[in-house]
Amino acid sequence: MRVLFYKGPGLVDRLIRVSGSYSHCEIEFSDGWAFSSSGRDGGVRFKKLQYTRNYVIYWDRIDITVSNEEELRSWAIEQLDAKYDWLGIIGTCLGCPLESRFRWFCSEICSTICKAAGLYSGSTLITPSELYRALHGKDHN
Repeated sequence: MRVLFYKGPGLVDRLIRVSGSYSHCEIEFSDGWAFSSSGRDGGVRFKKLQYTRNYVIYWDRIDITVSNEEELRSWAIEQLDAKYDWLGIIGTCLGCPLESRFRWFCSEICSTICKAAGLYSGSTLITPSELYRALHGKDHN
């Protein structure tokens, strides 16, 4: 499995990147299906990412080893179709996190999976850059 981190060039991406280099993150399962919550895609979903030549420009990854991948995937499937949490990511970026019981933003749902895998123990109301630093130990520019 991997945790993927996106350095998006768009306006919304730049606003989310206020806390570091990354504006989005995904969990990629060993079969290549990526899981996250995306404002562009309307919320929680699985999808196959397209690895084009721009992949290395915009994406960084951290390989992770977990013992409970199928359990994590089952939990992820239960979250499908939940809406994107715009207020949650805005509040988190501004330092006043807001949590919704029925909506997710990318780093919240990815950090929840990392927590369930035993890779992370902090708050799940964090930005993609904060999750990267928690898993990798530093930000990447």
